[in-house]
Amino acid sequence: QMEEQFKTLIVLSHYLETGRFRQFWDEAAKSRHIVEAVPGFEQAIQDYAIHVLSLTYQKIPRTVLAEVCF
Repeated sequence: QMEEQFKTLIVLSHYLETGRFRQFWDEAAKSRHIVEAVPGFEQAIQDYAIHVLSLTYQKIPRTVLAEVCF
């Protein structure tokens, strides 16, 4: 069971590192027990996504921002 959790964490980190935030949130939704184990985890990921977007874009549609952060 622990091996499966590590695999999930590796997949989640890959999605973050490659900027695939929509896939990250989809996978995180399937693994709520892992995400909820770390206080402030979701907020930290949202902050990271916003930071990455701010480095990349000057303007971004709200729909894209919403997709990346939730």
